[in-house]
Amino acid sequence: MGNALVVQAMGDVNINATGVMSFQNAGTPDFRLKGNFTNDAAGTYTHGTEKIRFNGSALQNADFGGDDVYGIYTDNASNVQVASNVNLVGDLQFDAGHILSSSGAFITLDTDATVTNPSNTAHNNGPIAKNFNSTTDFSFPTGHGTSYNPIRFQPNGTSATTIKVQYHNLTPSDNTSLAPGLDAISSEEYWDITREAGTEEGEVTLFWDAESNVANFDSTVVAYWDGSLWQSAGKQSLTGDISTGTVKSNNLSLFNKVTLATTNLSVLPVELIEFNAIKNYNQVDIIWATGVEINNDYFIIERSQDGVNFLPLDNIKGAGNSTQTIHYAYVDKNPLPGTSYYRLQQVDFDGTKTYSNIKSVNFEGLEIVNVYPNPSQGQFSVQVHSTLEGVLTLTIYDALGKIVSQENITVKKGYTVLNQYINVATGRYFISGQINNGQYYDYNYILIGR
Repeated sequence: MGNALVVQAMGDVNINATGVMSFQNAGTPDFRLKGNFTNDAAGTYTHGTEKIRFNGSALQNADFGGDDVYGIYTDNASNVQVASNVNLVGDLQFDAGHILSSSGAFITLDTDATVTNPSNTAHNNGPIAKNFNSTTDFSFPTGHGTSYNPIRFQPNGTSATTIKVQYHNLTPSDNTSLAPGLDAISSEEYWDITREAGTEEGEVTLFWDAESNVANFDSTVVAYWDGSLWQSAGKQSLTGDISTGTVKSNNLSLFNKVTLATTNLSVLPVELIEFNAIKNYNQVDIIWATGVEINNDYFIIERSQDGVNFLPLDNIKGAGNSTQTIHYAYVDKNPLPGTSYYRLQQVDFDGTKTYSNIKSVNFEGLEIVNVYPNPSQGQFSVQVHSTLEGVLTLTIYDALGKIVSQENITVKKGYTVLNQYINVATGRYFISGQINNGQYYDYNYILIGR
């Protein structure tokens, strides 16, 4: 494919066992596709300086068959699923939608590869790796779907080393197993960091935002898991404030898990062990629970239409000081049309504020509410909710993006149960639903066991 050519594929692209796809090593060939990309293991994909732009409206699968690729561009709000390991030598560019990866199918960025424009709405959700051969630092574009949570690594030397990372929006395991010098670690998040190849050690920089609940800026450090205890990796530098900032560790020689930590317990005034917003017919049930409260005055339930600008809904009095589990609840009887975003603001008696993770609830378009039973032996039901009448296209794909079932079904407003049967091999299968010519879309998955 030539160096200035733009090609738009309207459906799937498959390179079969005798097929060849080749790009010039000059300019920026722009290959766009709205379907899945599949390279048979015996097919040939030869990279140049191309940009593979995924610009569909439904979930797209990317399987390059083990061959290197120069550039991947996400331009699909419904995301791109990596279906096999791929080595990227050029640029990973984010515009709309996430890269979805797994332990068996992820991107490795080569030594000179770059990342452009990651954000809250476009980043890598799952593991991603990077090859290093210099002391230049690199920020991995990690996150969890609604929040961009990068991690930076800087090697101490120049020998070839590969680092793989993954962000988790979860409470770290063994979070009370602390070495002397640490008072607490984050109850909100952690990153896996593993050295896949090479011997270089280095420094890690963690980024935080309001969801991280950092309340005591000066005592923030990096902590790492040594297999039995969370140890302090200290801090070389600290930037920002309690809302957004970074902390850079001292040298890290053991690669496992890392998270934010504190040498002063006041960093975590409230241990929030649960927070959720759940659609309940035409209202939203907001529930949360605390395991520990220290000087907790009250909570503010906040709502947003865009996930950025929040307004208060109501205040709920806190317990002050408590070491018992306390459950709280609030009902939003008038949710916004479309998607509503919710978070908690927690306020101490001295006015210090921290924020919870953000939860979203959708009241417009199409939602796959439930898939059951899951796992299944092949016969299962898909419950969908639609805010409009029309023809729903229900498609089931295998892990490589091959369509195993597709059906057009007329649905009415409200809830509909669609009974399905697929006679396929054991594995994970993706379910997508589209209505109104793809204007509204949702997806889920089913596990088939025999």
